[in-house]
Amino acid sequence: MCRACNPRTLLLRRLGLARPGRVRALALAALVMGTLLATQGAIVRATGSGLGCPDWPLCHGAITPPPDDTKALIEYIHRLVATVGGLVILAAAVGAWAL
Repeated sequence: MCRACNPRTLLLRRLGLARPGRVRALALAALVMGTLLATQGAIVRATGSGLGCPDWPLCHGAITPPPDDTKALIEYIHRLVATVGGLVILAAAVGAWAL
């Protein structure tokens, strides 16, 4: 079986992770997202918003927080940054492993 016909290689090509330039861009995006997440975590800690959304995965029983609750909004933004950042970091790890 040729290396280019390997199912893993075909999957990585389909995901766009077979090129080192794209993996490098993903790694940079992961670095930026990690920095944003740490910064947002510091904001959550400094404002005391850690329990702005008391239940998980919802926030006060709804998908989005109430617009007039600042602490809930800060905590919810932190959750969104963590979700997107986690997916970017995972994609960067898969891409780096594949190289």
